[in-house]
Amino acid sequence: MLMNEGWGELPSELLIRIMSYLDAKELAQMGNVNYHWKRVGEDDSLWKPLFIRDYKLPLDTQLKVYDHWIDEYKLLKFEAPIVLSENLRDYPEGLTHVSFSSDGRLFCTTAKDGSFKIWTATHPTYLIHERYLGETLEWECALRSQFSPDCKFLLVSGIKQNDKGEIAVFSIDADEAEVHFSSRVNNSPADVGGCWYSNSHLFSSDIFPLHRNSIVGNSVSLIWVCSAASPWQGASGSVLCPLLRILNQSGGYCQLMELGRYISTRLRSVAILSRQAILEHTTLSAKMAELIGDIDEKAADRSALVKKRLDALCADIVTGCGACSSNHLGDEDDPKAIFICCPCSCHEQDDRLLIYAVGESDTEPPHSIALKIIEGTQVTEQLHGSTSTTQPSKSDTDGEQNQTSTDDQLASIMSMFDFPDHVIDLKAHIMGLTLSTDQRYLYVNVTHDNYMGELSFDYLAEVRVINLSSMTFENSYFGHLAQAADRFPCSIGGHYVASASLDGGRVWSKEYHCPIGRLQHNGAASAVALSPLDGEMLVSVGSTDGRIKIWTSKKLLTRVTVPNDFM
Repeated sequence: MLMNEGWGELPSELLIRIMSYLDAKELAQMGNVNYHWKRVGEDDSLWKPLFIRDYKLPLDTQLKVYDHWIDEYKLLKFEAPIVLSENLRDYPEGLTHVSFSSDGRLFCTTAKDGSFKIWTATHPTYLIHERYLGETLEWECALRSQFSPDCKFLLVSGIKQNDKGEIAVFSIDADEAEVHFSSRVNNSPADVGGCWYSNSHLFSSDIFPLHRNSIVGNSVSLIWVCSAASPWQGASGSVLCPLLRILNQSGGYCQLMELGRYISTRLRSVAILSRQAILEHTTLSAKMAELIGDIDEKAADRSALVKKRLDALCADIVTGCGACSSNHLGDEDDPKAIFICCPCSCHEQDDRLLIYAVGESDTEPPHSIALKIIEGTQVTEQLHGSTSTTQPSKSDTDGEQNQTSTDDQLASIMSMFDFPDHVIDLKAHIMGLTLSTDQRYLYVNVTHDNYMGELSFDYLAEVRVINLSSMTFENSYFGHLAQAADRFPCSIGGHYVASASLDGGRVWSKEYHCPIGRLQHNGAASAVALSPLDGEMLVSVGSTDGRIKIWTSKKLLTRVTVPNDFM
């Protein structure tokens, strides 16, 4: 009827005027009339106002992902993992953590009873392995898990019945659905967590208190390099090599440890200049002035000239190989450049960036981020050299053997310890650290002393973003709630950022920094994890309701409609 009366061929200008009064759902339905209406209904002048209005964005918002506003709207509405597809019941006392494998095929959940489960990241989800560590390893609680870069091992950290921390490593054969115990290693304090250094080695920690009257510090965090597999048949012990002795001067300790492969020129140059300053008994500021002091501050190309000299300072450090050079093309200062974290074996000896949180006291949440460059050659020497507990780190101790002055003695003692290359004080309580998939950005979940008044002792939390290339802060993500003592890691996958919260969880657009979904739980969520491939699947675990909830996108649900008959 409408077509016969000419409605199907209305002028585009008139159609746009009519469609401007519709919401997104109605506008999408109008596109089913005919091709002309569909083409006009996808006009940017219609979808940009809807996008800005529905997601409460500034009027000057620009396109960030696609070339058309309708595609941007679909990205947040149709492709975001905010639709509950499965609600699985697990340990009723609550779960502690969830993590995905880097290939997106598996995810692991840990529980407060000392158990962990490995699931397939499919729709529906299937349980392929579960293990209770309370009897075999005398664990009281499993805290977190992390898959190795090649997804062949699983690291599970927890607390034993004697309140000491421990890490257990399991080998995984995803094709055969087989999981076997590989090794175990002490990890103290337990909330350090441990992390993977390579496909075959991991980092663990131990803490040694100093004398209470010590003038150099309160304790020492010893970082170990541990083998994932035990070299002795029938044994569970791991080969440990001491790597770093981090001096804790303020009362806190190294915790929430992460290890990245990306090291920016800025950070590396600062580390080089700091070492030179120590050798020359001068300051970092003096060395920096010596390097760039002759560059005119008013020069238009000052930034480019400074960057050129910093690059020249780090020119002798070369990483990578020709086989994977395509993964590392681009300017690290270009926000649009794409860097891929290459997993190939040629990077086994590359330098790493150790990232950890530190505070003023071991009883208070940490508030600072410490960055420490670990040289790949240093780790290789330790792994293939002696496994004794002598000082492993590189330090320049070529001074005089017979030191008489107090200052020389103190300098000699301090040279035995390792210190971070850079410290960032966030002036907030740090709850979790997460690296982006390209490892150029560090996402830090923090909470402030800003009482909301809605829930008892709940505070508005924030996900801060640190650009590791430029060493600057990016826009933050707001909207979730937490307490100062909570451990809420955030997760990044595809175009989305997610975090646990005291009232469930939140999902944001990574590019637009706006909230796009709320993950409902009966109480707080312990952790959330996004699929690292495209972010169209999200898993959240409840801290009190003992539920594992699988969230998917509407786009994924339209492709798969098979019911879950497994549980």
